[in-house]
Amino acid sequence: MTKPRVRRQRTPEPILEVNLGDARRAGIQDGDFVEVTSRRGKAVTQCRVSAAIREGTCFLPFHWGREAGLYKSANNLTSSGRDPLSRQPELKACAVRLRRVAQATPVNEATP
Repeated sequence: MTKPRVRRQRTPEPILEVNLGDARRAGIQDGDFVEVTSRRGKAVTQCRVSAAIREGTCFLPFHWGREAGLYKSANNLTSSGRDPLSRQPELKACAVRLRRVAQATPVNEATP
């Protein structure tokens, strides 16, 4: 079995890791879905609140490309720049804003 396939079996969807204090200030709780926005684009993912992540930073794995879903790719948020000689991608880091996404009401529960 290939590494990507094993990784996807273990974690089928990308999960954003956020520091406890940052999550509290943004009104985000563990398990919430969040919109992660940078000046280059956005991603929507479930959130894991953790003390293991340093305050002021968050982590979204980049192993999910757009073929897994348009807004699942961390690459939406970062620069596509490459070194002109080696073609090595730039470091995948950028400033982002987090916003809790309200859960949609199922159609059969919506009020007329």
